[in-house]
Amino acid sequence: MKRTYQVRFARPVVGKEATPLAPKLQQLFKVYGPHLPAQVCGGDRFQVRDLVRTGTVWHGVFGKLRDDAPHLVNGANEERELPLHDGDRLLEKCHFLYRERSNLLVWQLNRASGGMSRLENYLSLASEAVVLVPVLMNTAELEDALRHRIYEISYGYDRPPVMDANAPAWNQRQFDKMKAMEAGHAKFLFRAARKGQLAEGAKDMVRDAFGLNGIKKIRVRLTDESDPIDLFAAPLKHKISVEVLGRYPAAKEVFAELENAYDHNRNLIDAGDAPS
Repeated sequence: MKRTYQVRFARPVVGKEATPLAPKLQQLFKVYGPHLPAQVCGGDRFQVRDLVRTGTVWHGVFGKLRDDAPHLVNGANEERELPLHDGDRLLEKCHFLYRERSNLLVWQLNRASGGMSRLENYLSLASEAVVLVPVLMNTAELEDALRHRIYEISYGYDRPPVMDANAPAWNQRQFDKMKAMEAGHAKFLFRAARKGQLAEGAKDMVRDAFGLNGIKKIRVRLTDESDPIDLFAAPLKHKISVEVLGRYPAAKEVFAELENAYDHNRNLIDAGDAPS
């Protein structure tokens, strides 16, 4: 039986310098081997497991470790607990690839195993440094709009609890000012003189803002008489279909499909972030 899974792409970074994850992952692997230590995040235990490095590409599993076993109903319609010995855990897992050269994470979504926010928490604890895993956004619609002359740009900004490590300097400044004023939301409007256009630097600002934590939508008007275009920040997505063995997909097939997902979206990945 085949099952369909969503795939996301991200650029994990470490510390205030936003350095790529690769050196930290290599260090953890050298110390702990293929199974990194379990960490408690939000009251649940998580673990990176089954790490394999081939050249500069990593295969691995991220899992939630449970000790609350479900009940079993047998053939006689009798309910009983599934026995777990001391130290046993049930595993809810997803698979991922990490490409060192492009600092790219290719992630198979499985809500039961915890999302990328849990991976951020886990890696931060395991590496004793702040790790962020910003998801790559689909910028195709954005780039199509930015090919034209821009008359007006507007957007709302919800101040996040913390600033993205890879946020541009202007975003850090507005975050700091809002924090000092205890402001939770701000609106920004940039408009050219009538019949004029905004400078090319405005387009770079929109690219920087698109998909940042706290900005959900950017509104663009191409001329002073045109209707605005709403550009919504949406992650770059892909779907894979793989054979399921029992509860989980066959690992070898999942990793092959994650590679295919990377190949299929390489142009969009390159357009949305640093070159691969």
